[in-house]
Amino acid sequence: MDNKIEEKKIRHSNMELLRIVAMSFIMLHHFWCHGMLYKQFTFPAYEILEGFSMGGVDLFIMISGFFGIKLSWKSVVGLALTVAFFFLVNIGVASAIFDNVNPALRLTEFAKAPLSNSGYWFIATYFILMLVSPVVNRGIRSFTLPQLRAVILILSAVEFYSMAIIGNRVDIMGTGIFTFIYLYLLGYYLRQETALQKIPTWVFPAASIVLALISIGIELAILDTPTLKQSMRQFFFKQSNPLTIFSKAAILCWFTRLTFQSRWVNSLATAAFGVYLLQDGIGGEYLYNWQRAMFDSLGFSWGYVGLLLGIFIALWLAAWLLTRLKDLWTPWLTDRIVTLIPRSLRQPL
Repeated sequence: MDNKIEEKKIRHSNMELLRIVAMSFIMLHHFWCHGMLYKQFTFPAYEILEGFSMGGVDLFIMISGFFGIKLSWKSVVGLALTVAFFFLVNIGVASAIFDNVNPALRLTEFAKAPLSNSGYWFIATYFILMLVSPVVNRGIRSFTLPQLRAVILILSAVEFYSMAIIGNRVDIMGTGIFTFIYLYLLGYYLRQETALQKIPTWVFPAASIVLALISIGIELAILDTPTLKQSMRQFFFKQSNPLTIFSKAAILCWFTRLTFQSRWVNSLATAAFGVYLLQDGIGGEYLYNWQRAMFDSLGFSWGYVGLLLGIFIALWLAAWLLTRLKDLWTPWLTDRIVTLIPRSLRQPL
């Protein structure tokens, strides 16, 4: 009897592992695009590495849509405290190591976010997605499955043509709220689509690999054509690249078929957000500057690959430890802050 009770306390770990995978894609993408320069790569290494690692943000937002964001004052305050905590950790560590951090300027920039263009672009856009999620949730839950399919089809056409190809000013790089809402809806749709249940499990990882290879192949094919290279190359580095989005959607579908439980995986998944905040913040700027210098010294060698592996593990471990430390006090402080909000405004959002 005790064992059965214990098992119920463990969350299913398939989607928690997917969060880890999504954040790992983001980290690897940043390793290539921030920690190394395109001109430093041997052709076609950069295109291959990017082709498989691009789209971690897409996957992360689709996971949010798959489960649905439940907006509350606690979630908003909790997000703000988490971002502030990791931001201050970044400033503290960077200031202790380097003498050109200028903490006062950094704090001023942080105070403007997410209402400005001051760093952490993902947090700024995700925060807006949280705010509009109640309206989006109510709308999509009112759709029948055929209606939802039609909405996804229409929005896919807009997303891929207007954003990825034409470069609409609304969301030129696919990093704005339109793309996030689209990805959120896509994640919700993938959970509702009954036709996907008839597809064999092996098809999804295979489709993900094939779509990534197609994207890589097209990009490599146009590199020797100056006019195409100039007009289309940036297409492959956008969050709205349809090949990238569908490749990561296939991974999501694959992980829904997995069934296992692991306390270790669930615990590590709680650090995913912290990993992003550590390596895309102020500390990340200095980390990637140092990484580029090491690349100049070591080249794309086994020694450098070992260095990247060490950074990868260190970031996850640091984020996990800091997340556990944060969780000792943020729930209490969140509750205290929420109680300061007038009762009339503390209605469910």
